[in-house]
Amino acid sequence: MYYTRYRSLFPLLRLRSVVSLRQSFCCTTLSYDSKQRLQVSWRDDRDRNVSYFIDYLGSRFLNEDPHISRSSPLCIAMGKKNKLEGRQNSPWVYDLTGGIGRDSVRLLNCGYRVIIHERNSVLVKLIQDALIRLHNARPELIAKITLCPVDSTLYYDPTADSTLTTSLVECGSMNFCPLPTIVYLDPMYESVAVGRKSKVKKDTQLLHTLTQPNPSASTADNEAATETGVFNNSRLFETARRLCRQRVVVKRSNKDPPLLGAIPHESIKGKTHRYDVYFKHRDVKQSS
Repeated sequence: MYYTRYRSLFPLLRLRSVVSLRQSFCCTTLSYDSKQRLQVSWRDDRDRNVSYFIDYLGSRFLNEDPHISRSSPLCIAMGKKNKLEGRQNSPWVYDLTGGIGRDSVRLLNCGYRVIIHERNSVLVKLIQDALIRLHNARPELIAKITLCPVDSTLYYDPTADSTLTTSLVECGSMNFCPLPTIVYLDPMYESVAVGRKSKVKKDTQLLHTLTQPNPSASTADNEAATETGVFNNSRLFETARRLCRQRVVVKRSNKDPPLLGAIPHESIKGKTHRYDVYFKHRDVKQSS
């Protein structure tokens, strides 16, 4: 019942048994494995076949003790005033750079209600399939996490839509949702794995495969793509600042500078990453 209910919410994204999509210069193939989980396959830089599927049910973040999750740097960056104990209506968090939805699931386990935004067609189908399985197993989470398969910088553009003039916006399967208390961003890093010796995880490989420049394209085209990426980050940050009611949280590597050179109002550091916090009603200064 829940499978049919949720799947019908995305008539334009119905899944086939095998779907081929071309992203960047790599050919990725979507197919179902023996357990009927949608997986994506691609050839890595050593010409080996690699497969990956998203599984929120087996996620250690979803099954982690909520008290441990709330002491993590990510949840601390969400703010002390947003403590969830005893609250009937937890705050809304919009993840505008969904990726595989890993951090969204961590926020869900912390008690937040989350809407994942993702524009890449391959990732959208993988997330949709993972959410179907999650909602079938745990139907109480249907109203707490969902997918909005759009480019958030265009979907929330006030010049194209007047929905931002009210306190509600239409997003994905949730009909109309309140504007988020917090907007979360995890943009692609400009310096990816420089000097890294450890093996890159499959999810990271997938994200790089879907977003890396085309080696067969001209230098000018790749430079233009890089400029477009910087432009998209700028639009993402502007959209996040405009949407949030309270704060924007940006995930960055400890080795990377703040996004777009914008000095954060607070910064919560972890072992390898930090979370830069920008408050809604404070001016953001640029680093010199």
